Amino acid sequence: MTPKIIHQTWKSTEIPPRWQRFRDAWKKFHPGWEFRLWTDEDNRRLVERDYTAFLQLYDSYAYPVQKADFARILYLHKFGGVYADLDLEPLRPLDGIIDQPHLILGEEKEGMGKSLNRCDFIINAFMASPKGHPFWEMLLERLRVTFRHKRLLQSKGHYIIQTVIFELDKLARDYQQTHQDITIYPYEVFYPLSWHEACSELERSKAVEMSYTIHHFDTTWFSGGMMLMKKLRRRLNI
Repeated sequence: MTPKIIHQTWKSTEIPPRWQRFRDAWKKFHPGWEFRLWTDEDNRRLVERDYTAFLQLYDSYAYPVQKADFARILYLHKFGGVYADLDLEPLRPLDGIIDQPHLILGEEKEGMGKSLNRCDFIINAFMASPKGHPFWEMLLERLRVTFRHKRLLQSKGHYIIQTVIFELDKLARDYQQTHQDITIYPYEVFYPLSWHEACSELERSKAVEMSYTIHHFDTTWFSGGMMLMKKLRRRLNI
């Protein structure tokens, strides 16, 4: 089963005040759970200590958001539990939905999928799994292979953009075709609001009725990801 641990990450232990109320809400809804806040320093130490084979890959990421995306894979692989972005607001306890030996992911409403001319894109603002779930090992290996391919292309004068979240979406779709231990929930469950709707009180009131969380798409946290998406769109000519 998924351990009752909630992992979150920020560059330091000083969380911006605008997010503290969400963190307090996680604790209110989940008494008795363990809460871990990982800093940038903690993340690199985790890679260096327990995932040495991936240290070069980790250090190759140009943006802090990429490093954070990679680190959250390691939290769930090594410890299991729930990962939640700091700008993810909980609406109710998770106890019922995680009471299964499954990897849990969710699709978002528009957002990144719309940016790539797709819809229902799987993002990593909320993820949950038992410790050592095989999906994470497969994702880590795919990222390592992609990294090697990237270096080969760069040596030949080519350039590609690699994002952890893009590989997550692709692998999750493939994995679901052949495995029963994964549940991908529709956007209504974890990401009921699009980027444009997240600040609307009317849309929020609708979401509260059936969702577990609301993603607020904080611009400070997400700016690095948006820069990556713009570059990715240019490379894909979309």
